[in-house]
Amino acid sequence: MWDLITTKRWLKFTPVVFFSGISMAIYAALLIPMFSRTMKDATLEQILEDPDMIKTYRDSDKTSYACMSMIGMGVGEILGSLVNGKLNDKLGVKVYLWICVAEVTLAYIMLFWYNEKDTFELVSAAAVAFCWGLQDSGITNFFLCIAGFQFGGSTLPFSALRFVQALAIGSFALIESQV
Repeated sequence: MWDLITTKRWLKFTPVVFFSGISMAIYAALLIPMFSRTMKDATLEQILEDPDMIKTYRDSDKTSYACMSMIGMGVGEILGSLVNGKLNDKLGVKVYLWICVAEVTLAYIMLFWYNEKDTFELVSAAAVAFCWGLQDSGITNFFLCIAGFQFGGSTLPFSALRFVQALAIGSFALIESQV
């Protein structure tokens, strides 16, 4: 495995795999706490405007709503896998890479928008999670195709891929825990 990881060809591929690990660390450790953080108790003005508004969030409510919004992530992963696989097959790797870049850009724009908005709404939280799932499935589709077709038919590229990805997840999760 070390021989493969140190080749010039693999080193060009490593940033994509490392980025996918960072993406996994973000949705595993940041999205649910961010969604929970944005659930704030309603002000008197808000309650008067909308009597159906949730007045206060208990910790269990925050966890429930945050996890419910992550259903968008699952839908994004499933639909993204299907759509991205077809796009990769039809358009080829070079064009498909630009679609992945567009998906990543959209996911980060949605993440920054939601963080700036700083107010929980189930639909907007699910939309952020959906976009994150879409880009994650796109990147995963991309690197699995590259590992399978560009580095031979053995399982060695997939082992190296998971090693680099796990290294990225662990490194970024450690950084996240300190922030």
